[in-house]
Amino acid sequence: MDWEYSVVIDNGSGSCKAGLSSDEEPKVIIANASKKPISRGIIEDWDEMSIVWKEAYEKLGVQPEHQPVLLSEVPFNPVKDREKMIQIMFEEFNTPALYIANQARLALFASGRSTGIVIESGDGVTHIVPMQESSKIIMCSIQCLDLGGHDLTNYLKKLLSERGIPSIDDKIAEDIKEKLCYVSDNFEQEMIKEAASIEKAYEMKDGQAITIGNERFRCPEVLFKPSLIGMKFVGIHEMRCKYSQ
Repeated sequence: MDWEYSVVIDNGSGSCKAGLSSDEEPKVIIANASKKPISRGIIEDWDEMSIVWKEAYEKLGVQPEHQPVLLSEVPFNPVKDREKMIQIMFEEFNTPALYIANQARLALFASGRSTGIVIESGDGVTHIVPMQESSKIIMCSIQCLDLGGHDLTNYLKKLLSERGIPSIDDKIAEDIKEKLCYVSDNFEQEMIKEAASIEKAYEMKDGQAITIGNERFRCPEVLFKPSLIGMKFVGIHEMRCKYSQ
């Protein structure tokens, strides 16, 4: 049977993105705020996950039984979890067809390539995945770090708190991170720059502005120095270099 389009659902620790295969970008983004069905890339609360998927279908205005669906999954997703995804989609949503794809493979496809090294960093986990021609994933070479955007958000909150800025919630800290933070080319050189050259103002909801200084580049430095937040593994740059040796 031919379908005009498929539903695409990208499952993440921080949010669930959904759209149609005919779209250039997701139409629906559902934040996994209070109850997080996914932790470090793995689905832990299936009832909540089902609720999120139902909300995605409703917001897309699509009847699940009428369109096939593509679901994303992390590398090393347990077989039992994949089976559960299949069960829910066929038994609860009555989807006519289903395909589950590795997130790294999808990212490489989106870049128009079939060979490369994918560094995918989400809200709760980062994967470094080498892929050969025809998108064959080299499973034994995949590296996984329990480090993601949420860890950076928490570190940014800690840095701001140490400078005397009152506690801010995750949503605001995440907004600051996404709008103002950046990765420095040379961390040591950036640290000795004049404050005025790197400071940016961020306006809070109440109209007050706070100044963000070297926190702008100290926050993402965690990706290269996980030890800053007590994690005992090397940074993503060192892991990436292993594939060039």
